Amino acid sequence: MVLASLASGIRVRGAAILTALAIGGLAAIANLRVLHDEYEKRADLATRERGALAGLEVGGASADPGFIAGPQNTDVTPLYSVSVGLYLSAIHAFGSPAYSGSELLEAPEDARVAADQILAEAEQLRLTPVDDPPPAGGPPPVVADGTATSAAPLGSCLTVTGASDASPPVELPRPGVTVTGPVGSVEIVELRRFASSFPIRYELRGTAVLLIRTDRSQRPWLLRVSGPGPTRICGIGAG
Repeated sequence: MVLASLASGIRVRGAAILTALAIGGLAAIANLRVLHDEYEKRADLATRERGALAGLEVGGASADPGFIAGPQNTDVTPLYSVSVGLYLSAIHAFGSPAYSGSELLEAPEDARVAADQILAEAEQLRLTPVDDPPPAGGPPPVVADGTATSAAPLGSCLTVTGASDASPPVELPRPGVTVTGPVGSVEIVELRRFASSFPIRYELRGTAVLLIRTDRSQRPWLLRVSGPGPTRICGIGAG
């Protein structure tokens, strides 16, 4: 555009026009490649951003009111400095850019992973070691539908045996569970809710409590354990 402006009033012959068109065409092709690459990067980032925002909306009032997104809890950089309270207030006034609940279930895996990761942080999902665990009570954890296993609940508890890979996914009841591994061993506890993979990961030594908040979705958290086992997972009574 600058060159065209500078050339205003200059008569250009046919050969020069063809040369200019050829140069312009090559430049356009090169720029289209750059634009396409940038589009793919932005589209991937937007997908993860919409997923993470959907996670904040699922948490809603159950999320930590002081939660602010940042590098310590998400890698979705456009969300840095977004706080739960201000975001929920904004979508109430202007609408939501996030995936809806049904859209999130059909969204790409990257979006669902982002939702699980930020939701776990916003709701302070933690595997907390305890010496004196609360008594078992309430509904027991159950093996997720469609998963073949010989594990069966006994009272409010479910025991999964050790495996070279990982235990079957287990649906966790609210308000939470205690998880007990074999003495002296370290097991890996992984969680997911909307994702197909298990993006939340903790180490288990002995017994720990996992408290689960009630939020805007009835979809349960799923847990699996990797380690020597057996691992005992017990529901916690409402008290």
